[in-house]
Amino acid sequence: MAHAYAAVAAAAPATTRVLLLGPSHKVATRAAHLSSAAAYATPLGDLVVDTDTIAALRATGEFDGMDASTDAAEHSLELHAPWLAHVFAGRLSEVTLVPIMVGALDAAKEAAVASALAPLLADARTLAVVSTDFCHYGARFGYTPAFDAPTVAAGIEALDREGIALVEAGSAPAWRAYLARTGNTVCGRYPVSLLLATAAALAAGGGPRVQARFLAYGQSERLGPPPAGAEGSSVSYVAAVCCTVGDG
Repeated sequence: MAHAYAAVAAAAPATTRVLLLGPSHKVATRAAHLSSAAAYATPLGDLVVDTDTIAALRATGEFDGMDASTDAAEHSLELHAPWLAHVFAGRLSEVTLVPIMVGALDAAKEAAVASALAPLLADARTLAVVSTDFCHYGARFGYTPAFDAPTVAAGIEALDREGIALVEAGSAPAWRAYLARTGNTVCGRYPVSLLLATAAALAAGGGPRVQARFLAYGQSERLGPPPAGAEGSSVSYVAAVCCTVGDG
């Protein structure tokens, strides 16, 4: 996360709104849910929620609400709040937050939500943040594929980097197909897909093209050769930034 936020810091002076997309860990849902909070509290200061933008998004009919207990329990959103407060230190009264918990959207719902979010992404003052990790490997995660690699860690990394390449290519359909084929246990797969779809909607509307570039990759444990390595568990973590490309 530090790799990503170090890159974001350069754009911080021009940012006035943060669109924060995170997956749902506690609630099974096929919708995108808007926060009902007035602020996100952090030890570094409070982040003011952009209630006007949330009201405008709710008016599209493409979003559901999120009750306070669900909002408080969703760590995918919460984890980013201190980083944002740090990056925008001294400007917290000038930057607003739009937290959205993204459920298992089907392709049609994803396209509709992406269309509603595209105008926000078109505003150069908006920073979009996606909360995700990558592969969760191990029996405790119910995911133990056999890899054609000398170590389990190398197999996991090859699997993850295939997905990373598809995100950098910017295709939501290809990303969805990869997940369906591999079953890779990426917590933020739906927020990632939604950002790709929103970027595509932005470009289709005549806006700039958005491209992701990955900065860092790591695993919580580098598992060795099977069979011993296959008995462990590991979670992969990534950092990426997105920027507009094209004229200028």
